[in-house]
Amino acid sequence: MIKITEILSKPVVSILNSKTEGIIKNAIFDKNFKRLKWLVMFDNNEHLEEKTLNINNIFSCGENAVIIKDGQDLSLEASCVKIGEKYLPINNNVYTYLGKFIGKVNDIVLDDKYYIKSLIINNEEININEIITCGENVVIIQDNVKKLNIKNIKRKKKSEVNILNLKTNKEQVVNILNENNNEITENENNEPLFETEETKKVKYVLNECATLPKTFIANNELLIGRKLEKNIYSQNKELIAKKNSKITSDTINKAKMFYKLRELTKYSR
Repeated sequence: MIKITEILSKPVVSILNSKTEGIIKNAIFDKNFKRLKWLVMFDNNEHLEEKTLNINNIFSCGENAVIIKDGQDLSLEASCVKIGEKYLPINNNVYTYLGKFIGKVNDIVLDDKYYIKSLIINNEEININEIITCGENVVIIQDNVKKLNIKNIKRKKKSEVNILNLKTNKEQVVNILNENNNEITENENNEPLFETEETKKVKYVLNECATLPKTFIANNELLIGRKLEKNIYSQNKELIAKKNSKITSDTINKAKMFYKLRELTKYSR
């Protein structure tokens, strides 16, 4: 068994390059929150796009380092992470579906194939089968009083589609194909992508245009001298900056190292 906190902060070392490729700072799980998929790394330059390591490319995971063959086993985060995949839920609040607060996620236990076995909540293990949903900042689990069947509360899909709501950015284009068009667009279930009751032979096709990832660079020096409204912790619960302390250049550098610069900015005043 492996605990996710035992993987965080380990260096990723390549055999063929004899080089430290980065330090593990985060983890990404599949959409159903069943298996670890990616490990996110950082290096000394926070403005560079982060690299990820697919867990299938891990050569070995030892006591002090994660070993890979070489740098070709790494990918850019933006090119591989899919919508719906879940980032590490450490410190997420945990509730039963009946609204009872259980505590916070302290750790995640994985098997040797990186499937989730259990969550550790307030030093108590909760089996993966007890987890109903896992989101951005909350985990919902079963209640001891009564078990919930998630299928009973899922909303039914509407028969009509508002094509304007399909676009997620300005570069996307929605094309309408009539019944005489030979091209058929299907979804993952081999069903027509979009269809309405009134025009059952009309298909709505969403075309994606490739765009370059956008880079955001902030003037971090503006944070110096500001006060923190809360404690800032690393993923493995190390205190980076204390509540009510003034931010210094050393604070900023440490926040960069643990990828907490955004949180440092959010809670400073």
